[in-house]
Amino acid sequence: TQVVQIPHDLVVKYGHFVKATEARSIIFVSENTNIPVPSVLLVFKKENVTYIVMWLIRGGTLQDRWEELSNPLRDEVMDQFAGYLAELGSLSSEGHTPGPLDGGKCEGQWWTQYGAGPFTTYRDLLAWLNRKLQQSARTSPPFSDKYPLVFTHQDLCPTNLILDDSNRLWIIDWGMAGWYPSYFEYACIRSPEAFMSIDRGWIPAALSRLPNYETEANKLEAMRYALTFLPFS
Repeated sequence: TQVVQIPHDLVVKYGHFVKATEARSIIFVSENTNIPVPSVLLVFKKENVTYIVMWLIRGGTLQDRWEELSNPLRDEVMDQFAGYLAELGSLSSEGHTPGPLDGGKCEGQWWTQYGAGPFTTYRDLLAWLNRKLQQSARTSPPFSDKYPLVFTHQDLCPTNLILDDSNRLWIIDWGMAGWYPSYFEYACIRSPEAFMSIDRGWIPAALSRLPNYETEANKLEAMRYALTFLPFS
């Protein structure tokens, strides 16, 4: 995947792994929330490569700017972040199937490197998760349907958060977004994969502002054996 700035304050994201559903997710969030996201101008496919043309967002990633921020400004930024997740959590999943908006496979760290599904119902999604939990030889209780499906980014890390010159936070890179159980965002932020790639000070600041889903996040972590070694069973 490549992101290239072109004339007239535009950027193009393209590659064999870029999908039009990312643009669809960005537009959906833009139309249904007040979350600052890129403005999509054009989506097209050429020689099996998808291109998404968007307006440039001027600023720096939170990854680059976190260390220089004062504690009060960090609090302000993270309060914005928490507000955005609350907005996503308030969106109704009625009429939507689990997973990405195009009804395709679920992708992300909890879905094996090959993806999973597509799932037509929440029950089907939970059955898949519980099978992976059982295959990992764990004794924890199964996942239940008491948690609603919410619109989830699945890759919220400082490299996908841009702080502009007015200290307004923007969320980019919606390629894995979709309708997932409400604990998914929490689990993605606190996962070991996140700890390996970003400043650890950001993770406690983010998690402290979210509902606590430690129990469900631990279940997802317990699935990793099956996700790695039994992706198709």
